[in-house]
Amino acid sequence: GELILIPNYEQIPPEAMENGYSINHTAWVYLVNPGGQIHAGFPAPHKPNDMLEDIKLLVDNY
Repeated sequence: GELILIPNYEQIPPEAMENGYSINHTAWVYLVNPGGQIHAGFPAPHKPNDMLEDIKLLVDNY
């Protein structure tokens, strides 16, 4: 398969960070078609059964 990277970040003002330090990570899972287009994004917390239903729907209609 092909590795597709999608940058996703947000800037947090220093006054909003406890002790002046913060590490944020994205936890999205993206569904990408063979043409490289994003068809769905699943934010955390990931619910496998819900994701499966959405993926089946998208595959059936692709």
